[in-house]
Amino acid sequence: MRHLALLVVLLGLAGCRRAPAPEPVPELPVLAAIPDFALVDQAGKPVTLADLRGVPWVGVTFFTSCRTICPGLLKAQGALQSRLLAEHRRGRLVSLTVDPENDDVARLQQVALRLHADPARWSFLTGDYAVIRRVVVEGFLSAIGDKRAKVAMNDVDVDVTHSGKLIVVDAAGNARFFAEPTTEGITQVLDALRRLETEPRR
Repeated sequence: MRHLALLVVLLGLAGCRRAPAPEPVPELPVLAAIPDFALVDQAGKPVTLADLRGVPWVGVTFFTSCRTICPGLLKAQGALQSRLLAEHRRGRLVSLTVDPENDDVARLQQVALRLHADPARWSFLTGDYAVIRRVVVEGFLSAIGDKRAKVAMNDVDVDVTHSGKLIVVDAAGNARFFAEPTTEGITQVLDALRRLETEPRR
């Protein structure tokens, strides 16, 4: 009987084990330097790379008519905004459109309002396509499609190729970590931001 009781206790303990913790964030080497840029946000306010320096931030690429990966990316940024606010953290968020020809300030403002984006923390940026392309390719180390070329060729698939990652950028403007827009990825991003907050200024 004692053996049976012991077995029940052991099974109970096994059932109470916590789910495995997310994989820890590895070392955070400098992956790329974000090139200087001059764009505008959802309020029509000019934003440069210098305006973002001093605080780590998390960037994504998206466009407002995207119905594939973009909603998940913006949802992840919304979750990050809530977590950063709840934890009284200073990290910022940047959503960079890859379709500036259609995503003007008014469209970005609509998206920002729908997502309850805090303009002091979360910027939606648009502007010159060449500038955006340089930031995406050189800074985010990502490909970017050309929607205008597809439209010109009457391509029925006018989706714009872009990254589906969350990009963690340090206070000096260097890309340091890439994560998936998943629950585990959000936890990793928050861990990366914590480490960057305590890192000596470069």
